[in-house]
Amino acid sequence: MAFHWRPGTHHVSAYPWVGQGCSAVLGLDPEALVADPSLLWQCVDPDDRAPLKAAKLKARREHTVLRHRFRITTLQGERRWLELLGYPEPGSADGLWHCLAADISEQQRRLDELLDLQQSQQQQQQRHHQQAHQLAEAHAALLRMSTTDMLTGLGNRLYFEHSLLRAVTLAQRLGRTLSLARLNARGVRGLNARAGLLAGDQALQSLARLLSQRQRNDDIVARLGGVEFALLLPQTDQPSAHQLLAQLHDALLRDDSLVAAGIRMGWGVAECRDADSPDSLMVRAEAALRG
Repeated sequence: MAFHWRPGTHHVSAYPWVGQGCSAVLGLDPEALVADPSLLWQCVDPDDRAPLKAAKLKARREHTVLRHRFRITTLQGERRWLELLGYPEPGSADGLWHCLAADISEQQRRLDELLDLQQSQQQQQQRHHQQAHQLAEAHAALLRMSTTDMLTGLGNRLYFEHSLLRAVTLAQRLGRTLSLARLNARGVRGLNARAGLLAGDQALQSLARLLSQRQRNDDIVARLGGVEFALLLPQTDQPSAHQLLAQLHDALLRDDSLVAAGIRMGWGVAECRDADSPDSLMVRAEAALRG
């Protein structure tokens, strides 16, 4: 659809000439549009009228090429997308513009389909990311549950055995010192008999907090079960390990709740040897505890 446009007073358009494509694009007779320019605006989608007017005024004010997309409804009720391309006539004293309006409904439909597809893919990717995040969180939660002692929050025996295997392997390969301490919370069974199991559980929790607060960065603390705990002490020989355990016991003796509950701590330490396995190291530490 080709036409000439001459802006009039108060921005009212006038069309000195309209091509025959007007019938195919708008369903309007060209002569009717020349006689009544408002017919075009009646076809323009109400939501697109203000942007179209703004684009025309901007192009007229800046004397630049007009390019704008908008929607129309033909007199026959058909919805279409048009792209308007207009440029001013050089040297025109009355503001004459040459314009072409092309039906881009099919291109716009394909573009909308592409945008819908992209949006659908993005939503699907977001769902996949969310599901992957949820699975990762669930896996992490299961891992924590399987390796955490539920009473004290320390690592459990499974966690400690895995840690011990890695620590022994690393110490022997790199020639580093490693000590293992087995701990026994003494007095818990008597507390259970005197004050009940809840009091005994609270004492174990207090001892676990004490061990956690006093552990060094590379140390590993775990509850093996019942009243037994274990400490892995990397880069620590046997005399140094005994010194650390003595300091822990002194800290226990300064804990009023543990002292009032009658809790004491026994320990045994074994230093890793080249021929040790995780099991043999555990056996020697337990023998030192019982000795």
